[in-house]
Amino acid sequence: MPKLAGIDLARKMLELKPGMPIVLMSGSAQRHLQSEAKALGVAEFHVKPLDATELVRIVRRLLDNAAPAQSAA
Repeated sequence: MPKLAGIDLARKMLELKPGMPIVLMSGSAQRHLQSEAKALGVAEFHVKPLDATELVRIVRRLLDNAAPAQSAA
């Protein structure tokens, strides 16, 4: 991104809404970036390229885990 790194955007978003499931993707497998993302509470960190099928699986899993538990009636 031209003016803001993804990790910085994630940090700002998590300040506004802690626990928000965030997926970061990078063209670089820098260990410090992965560690920083994990420490921030980023849900998933992946190195590009990431195919559409795998991205859909990741998003589906995060959405399913974020869904409120339904009570038995």
